[in-house]
Amino acid sequence: MAANQAALAGGIALEPSHTATFIRPKGGGSFFVSDGPFVETKEQLVGYYIIEATNLDEAIAIAQQIPMDYGGVEVRPVRVLS
Repeated sequence: MAANQAALAGGIALEPSHTATFIRPKGGGSFFVSDGPFVETKEQLVGYYIIEATNLDEAIAIAQQIPMDYGGVEVRPVRVLS
């Protein structure tokens, strides 16, 4: 993520899983992108990045650079708490 240092920010609450966009590598440098969480079950969060992107497409482009030895990456909007 060193290449995206300027886009990295701190941690904050996330919106529910139904707002997620899931990205999974297909192999050969291509990716499968779908709306919603990866699975409808309890999930284990191994770690997370908060990135500042101008739109979902930019966030997906950055997320595709995260190493995915197994599993995948969900992209979710940040919840604004008042």
